[in-house]
Amino acid sequence: SNKNFKMSKFQDEGAYSDEPNLQTNETPGFHDVTLGVDGGGGRTNYTDKHAENNTKKWYKKPVIWGSAALCLVLIGVVGTVVALAGGGESSTLKVGVQLPGPDLNDAATATNREIFSSVLMTRYNAKGMDWSPVSEPESFQARALEFISGSVLFSELSESQNVERYAAIVFYLSTFRQPHLLNAVAEAWTRSDGWSSNQNLCSWEGVQCDANDKVVSLILSDNKLSGTVPVELGLFDDFAKLDFSSNVIYMDNTNHMVWNHLPNLQELVMDDNYVLSETGIPSEFGSLTSIEKISLSFNLLQGTFDTAVFSSMPTLIHFEAESNYIRGALPESLLQMPNLTYLYVRRNSLAMPLTEILVPGYLPSLFALWLDGNDITGDIPAEIGQFTALASLSVTEAGLTGPLPAEMGLLTDLQRLWLYNNDLTGPISAEISQSWTKLEVFEVYGNQFVGIMPSTICTAVQTSEYAFATLTADCQEIQCELDTCCTRCY
Repeated sequence: SNKNFKMSKFQDEGAYSDEPNLQTNETPGFHDVTLGVDGGGGRTNYTDKHAENNTKKWYKKPVIWGSAALCLVLIGVVGTVVALAGGGESSTLKVGVQLPGPDLNDAATATNREIFSSVLMTRYNAKGMDWSPVSEPESFQARALEFISGSVLFSELSESQNVERYAAIVFYLSTFRQPHLLNAVAEAWTRSDGWSSNQNLCSWEGVQCDANDKVVSLILSDNKLSGTVPVELGLFDDFAKLDFSSNVIYMDNTNHMVWNHLPNLQELVMDDNYVLSETGIPSEFGSLTSIEKISLSFNLLQGTFDTAVFSSMPTLIHFEAESNYIRGALPESLLQMPNLTYLYVRRNSLAMPLTEILVPGYLPSLFALWLDGNDITGDIPAEIGQFTALASLSVTEAGLTGPLPAEMGLLTDLQRLWLYNNDLTGPISAEISQSWTKLEVFEVYGNQFVGIMPSTICTAVQTSEYAFATLTADCQEIQCELDTCCTRCY
C-alpha cells in the first residue's frame, strides 16, 4: 500500500505533542510530515516529477467501482441475499458469523427476552432510533436480543451493561463477513478475541472503556470489517472514538443515519473504506456536535461540500479527506472554524484561488495545510504572513503563480514547505528565509525560480535533526550545490 494514515494521539489534557509515526522503509524521498498530535496529511512515494502512485486507489475510481458493482450484482450478491438477511451461510459463500447458543433454558430465556425487549424499546425511542428491526426474525438486532436474553450474565449485569453488550453484538453481526456491492466475497475479522464470549465487554478486541466500564471507543483498524456500521452504536451513551480505517465497510445515503445518534463522538477515523456521499461529507455529520477529528481519506466522497454541515462542529481540530472526488471550493463554514488546526484535502477536484483560503480571520489555529493535486490557483497572497502558527504547508501539483511574498518571512515556526510543480517565479529572497531557522523540508523543484538558494535555507535543512530533512530544486535554474545545500537536484 502507498498510504500511511496518521493515528490520533489526543492527550487527555488537551496538549499536543510532536510525536513522529513509526516509518517503515522510509527514505528522504517520501512526502512526510509528522508535526503536532497527528502529523501531516499522510506520506506518499513520489517519482522525479510526480507520484504516479499517489493517486486514488485504482479500484475506487468511479468507472471501476461502478462497473464492478454491476458485475458483482450478477456474480456475487444475488447468490447471497438470503444469507445476508440472516447472517448465516449460503451454499456457495460463507457469510456472517454464528453466535454461541444460549446458556439458559427456554423458559428463562423467554422471561429475559420479555424484560429486555421492553428495555430496548425504551432506549431506542429515547434516542429517536427505529425499533422495528428488533422484531424482524433473524435480523441482526433480533439475533443480538436472543443472545443477550439467553446469557448467564443477563441477571448479573446492570441494564446499561446488557444494552452495551447488545449494541456490540449488533455491530459484530453487521460487520463480520458481510458482502456488499463492492465486496462480493467478505472475509472474517482478522482479530475477534472475546467477541460474543462471556468475558467482560471491555476485554473484547478493540473495545475501550472508561473507569466505570462504559464503552468509549472501538479501535478495529485493518481488521477486515465489512458490511455497514449499524445505528446501534448510538446505544453507547459515552461513545467518543471509532477507528475503522483500512477495512471494507460500505456506507451510503441509506445508512448514514448512525451519525445522527453519536453526539459525544470526538474522533471518527474511517480512511480507506467505501464511504459514499454526494455532498462532500454526509450531511448527517452535522449531528456530530462534539467532533474533534474526522479522517476519511481514500473513500468515495463526491460532489461539493454541504456548507451547513460544518456550522455545527465548533470543536473540530482535524479534518482530512484526501484522495476522494470532492469538487468545488472549501466552504467558508470550514475555513472560519476557530479550532481547526490540521486541514488535509489533497488529491480531490477542488478549485479555488489560494487567496480565498488564506484570508485574514480564517483558520486562526492553522498549523498544517495540505492542498496538493487540486486546482489551487493564483499568487501566494501577502496575507499568508498573518498565519504565524503555520508549521507545514503543502500546495504541490496545483496552479500557483508569482513570487514568494516577503510576508512569508513572518512564518517563524515554518518547518516543512512543499511547493513543487507549480509556476512560481523569481528569486527566493534571503530576507524571507532569514527567520526560517526551524526549516526541515523545502521542496520547490518544477517551478521557474532563479538565482541562488539562500544560505539560511541550506543551513537550516542541512543541520536539521529531522531524519528525512529534504531540500530540492531545479539546480540548473537556481544555484543549489548538491549535498552541501540541496539534498536532491532536478
